[in-house]
Amino acid sequence: MKCINYSPLLLMAGLALLNYGVLGIRPARSATLVYDFTVDITQGILVGESFSGWFSFDETRFTGMGTEVFNVSNDNLKIEFSFLGKFFTEADESFELFGRTLPVPNVTFQDGILQGLSYRVDENRGNNQVPIPDPVIDFTFSGFGFGYRDLNDDIFENNPIAYQFRERIAMNSIPEPNMILGLLAVGAASFLASRSRSRNEDGNPNSIVGY
Repeated sequence: MKCINYSPLLLMAGLALLNYGVLGIRPARSATLVYDFTVDITQGILVGESFSGWFSFDETRFTGMGTEVFNVSNDNLKIEFSFLGKFFTEADESFELFGRTLPVPNVTFQDGILQGLSYRVDENRGNNQVPIPDPVIDFTFSGFGFGYRDLNDDIFENNPIAYQFRERIAMNSIPEPNMILGLLAVGAASFLASRSRSRNEDGNPNSIVGY
């Protein structure tokens, strides 16, 4: 039979609980924000037509303060645009800059308010040339304006884009390692406290009997 002193263990568990509370450890937040958009053509050979699509991105870095730009590599930006009978995605970005901010494509917010997409597809310029159905050879999203160039090399800009928030898709929260340690500390402290109370009733507050 041996006596085990649990006072140091209780102290360690208490410190762990204090650290857990002070640091405010929480599960890692992960959710996807989804927006729909509609392009209304008011100029050129496509005048009167409308085209639609959607984009989404991971909100982890979203704060709603200042200028925030979300892109493919950092925020899993996804784009799908139905145009002239063909679907275009973020993978079709031409990387032709024309003064745009890298990395592209991207979506910008100012103080939590959407400022629109920066996205361009081009079939004969840029580092990623993607065929586009006639009569268009390139198109560009620039905030709230949509531009395109036709087979005659005529350019039609500032066709309005309307954006609409669709939904926030919450993902399963993944506990961080420190949170798991904190939860273990909670369980350990609870167990040791109950054992300590049991020993106190027998007149021996710091030890229990083991075999």
